[in-house]
Amino acid sequence: MKNVPIKIILLLLIISLSACGSNEKKELTVEDLTSSPIDYPHADSVTPERLHAIEHYQTYLQKTEFKTYYGEALRRVADLELEESEEHHAKGEGGADEAAIAAIKLSSIEHYNTYLRTYPGHEKNDLILYQLAKAYSLTGEMDKAMQAMDTIVKDYPQSRHIDEVQFRRGEILFVNRDYAQAEKAYGNISTQYQQSPLYEKALYKLGWSQFKQSHYRQTLQTYLSLLDIKVAEKKIDQYGIADSVSNSEKDFIIDSLRVTSLSLSYLDGYRSIQPTFKDRGVKLHLPLIYEQLGKLYSSKERYNDAADTFMAFTRKYPDSVLAPSFHSQALQAYIDGKVNDRVLASKILYVNNYGVTTKFWAQQTPEDQNKIRPNLIRHIRELSFHFHALARKSKKQKDFKIAASWYRKYLSSFPQDKEAAYMNFLFAEALYDAGLYSRALVEYEKSAYQYPVHKKSAEAAYAALLTYNTLLKQAKPHQLAQLKQRSLNSSIRFSNTFPDDKHAPAVISKTAENLLQAKNYTLAAEFAKRIIDNKKIKQANLQRTAWIVYAHAQYELAQYSEAENAYAAAISRVPSSGRSNVRLRTELTDKLAASIYKQAEIFRNKGDNNLAAFHFLRVGKSAPSSSIRITAEYDAATLYMETKDWKKSTGILEGMRRTFPKNTQYAQGISSKLALAYTQMGNFDKAAREINILSAYAKTPEDRRKLMWQAAEMYAKAGQPRKANDLYIKYSSKYPRPFIQSIEAHHKISEYYKERNSVKQRNLWLNKLITLEKRGKQQRSDRSRYLAANATFELAQPTIRYYKQVKLNIPLKKNLRIKKQRMEKSINALKQVMNYKVAEFSTASTYNMGEIYNHLAQALLDSQKPKGLSADELEQYEVLLEEQAYPFEEKAIKIHSSNVKRTQQNIYDEWIKKSMKVLQSFQPVRYAKYEKVESYVLITR
Repeated sequence: MKNVPIKIILLLLIISLSACGSNEKKELTVEDLTSSPIDYPHADSVTPERLHAIEHYQTYLQKTEFKTYYGEALRRVADLELEESEEHHAKGEGGADEAAIAAIKLSSIEHYNTYLRTYPGHEKNDLILYQLAKAYSLTGEMDKAMQAMDTIVKDYPQSRHIDEVQFRRGEILFVNRDYAQAEKAYGNISTQYQQSPLYEKALYKLGWSQFKQSHYRQTLQTYLSLLDIKVAEKKIDQYGIADSVSNSEKDFIIDSLRVTSLSLSYLDGYRSIQPTFKDRGVKLHLPLIYEQLGKLYSSKERYNDAADTFMAFTRKYPDSVLAPSFHSQALQAYIDGKVNDRVLASKILYVNNYGVTTKFWAQQTPEDQNKIRPNLIRHIRELSFHFHALARKSKKQKDFKIAASWYRKYLSSFPQDKEAAYMNFLFAEALYDAGLYSRALVEYEKSAYQYPVHKKSAEAAYAALLTYNTLLKQAKPHQLAQLKQRSLNSSIRFSNTFPDDKHAPAVISKTAENLLQAKNYTLAAEFAKRIIDNKKIKQANLQRTAWIVYAHAQYELAQYSEAENAYAAAISRVPSSGRSNVRLRTELTDKLAASIYKQAEIFRNKGDNNLAAFHFLRVGKSAPSSSIRITAEYDAATLYMETKDWKKSTGILEGMRRTFPKNTQYAQGISSKLALAYTQMGNFDKAAREINILSAYAKTPEDRRKLMWQAAEMYAKAGQPRKANDLYIKYSSKYPRPFIQSIEAHHKISEYYKERNSVKQRNLWLNKLITLEKRGKQQRSDRSRYLAANATFELAQPTIRYYKQVKLNIPLKKNLRIKKQRMEKSINALKQVMNYKVAEFSTASTYNMGEIYNHLAQALLDSQKPKGLSADELEQYEVLLEEQAYPFEEKAIKIHSSNVKRTQQNIYDEWIKKSMKVLQSFQPVRYAKYEKVESYVLITR
């Protein structure tokens, strides 16, 4: 070590201790000058390296002369000594090391002072002075620490530690009660270093410094600025200090408010608040200032001042969500101060200002309304009791009216409150004592019956009966009937609700009838049942009346099964003799039938048709003389038809026709349903018969036409073609329109005669069909043309047969002329078919036309030969016949070829197939000399 140059040692120490031997980069604060909320960092730990470094630095400083690194070493050793002292101070260590540490402290001070003497004008001496002040504070030499900091303020106003230095100076000055200088020190930070982390604390201590000097207005401005910051930080909201604020921060805000309220108390109290805020506007912390001032007065038992402060806020800010809270605090101040003459008026004012009918209440959120609600309930209840007690004492009706008004306010404001029923009873009591009997009656009954059972329910109900008695004594003649009925109803209600109460009235038998007349069916049934179930009642007339009332009530309540049983019981108790009894039995029987019918309707509406039909049929069994029996059976048949149970439905309908032969209401419907049912069962003969019956009920010619057609169809299906044909003939002559249906009728008639081989009648109706179709003009359709083409084609067949019957015998010329004439007629007939342009008959006609020509050609070839010809002559003769036959055969081939070409139009039926076969049968070799013929055949092939 002795051989290592001192410069190198120093350099190595500086490098090795740059991380642990110096806190220059950490910007250390001056510590422990006096008590402060600021915590300054200490050295991380006591390390052997630091002590070793101090030893080497001291050796360096003692053995070397003034060198380049002297100042750096001097500062480094001082910093390390200060760090060691700080560490020891922070841990509070004592004992044997205390003297050594004290020596280190003094050594660091000496080294800092030496540095300052050695380098008096160095630009970083503010840091040396800062550290020196720190070292003095560790030794308790606060005056010297202050001197070091004063030097920084004076000579280094731009030091990066100036805010900490000023704050620490302010703290020392404040402790020393030099409030004016402390104010300057704190003020320097608040005006010059608003971005400093010490800014808020500086404002806080600035305000205290001003307060200590009795500069209350300045104090207010300072703390208001501080509170503005808290508002900006969202630590104060419209409800006060935010819930998210930490406890320490909350204490800081509260203490700031406390100093603010103290300042106001030394000025003009709450009257000083508004002038102070004149140029600042309304701030969120304003309510906190009023509140803190009021609490300050209360803590000093200045209750009137406290209440005045709280109420001042409500007057200035009546729409504030906090106004009710301030009013409540004022009221509490009056109570705590026993200022009783102000308590009553304050409660009344609270209700008037914040009640549920006020503009204030309407502006609040449900959450804020819930905060006000408990106080409103309490105040209105207390006011109600207070004024009711006064009225009972004075016994004046006007005083009872005042009490009633407060009960009314309570009930209208909080109808769902747990005490509403009891308060309603007291409201009724106040109204009764005020002479307002009708209104009292309403409230008694409301208290008795419109709330869950409570301690005053029965008493309220009985009080209502007593009130009816009072009103009956005062009622005018025209009011008595209605009032008596209401009184009766109330008595019934009381006895139902409170059967065990000592005041329960007796119920008379007439009650059930009156309830039925009033259409109170449920209660009527209940009271009637009481009579029915009461075995002690032996009077037959009461039992009969009860059963009738019960039955009627159950019917109106749609309890039809119960009504049916009740009507049966009632009928059994009505004597069978006597005109009035017979009439009554008839009425009850009809109602019994109606009860069964209603049960059937219920099942029908549910879609259970079988069960519904069963009940409809029960009407006839249980009440055969009932006027609605036929309706019920008709509905039963309808339901069975919906379920396609044709056998049951026809059985019911046929039975109805036998049972009610003179009934005209359902006669048409019965026939209509039977026609449908018979049709579905395949009993077309009966269906046709019913359709014929229905035609008598037809209201229009169109309806009669449709029914005639349907009847004809039914006869056809029934296998009675003659009857069907008769109707079709009748239809065709009576109903030429609709056109297409008339055509169909002609067609059906012609088909009928075809089946019976009645050619004459068949041809007659085919010709009628053709004539009718031609007259159809624009009404003609594909169907009509088809039927007309079919008829024309069929009528052409006899002409063709007539043509083919001609034989080409000798004399050939004569017979050939006759055959050609008949051929022309046949071809013309087929052309008429083709004019309809119906593909099926066009191809058929084309084929037949081709065959007509082919037939003539073949007939020529097969014609009778003259007798007496030699072989050569016969050969010559046959050649001549071939020449004569060729044009007809050529035409036949052309026609058949045109038919075959229809396949290009997607037409391919049996006639085209036949044409193809004909073409394939020609022998082109025989006609080799006739090139055209050969080419047609080949093309066709």
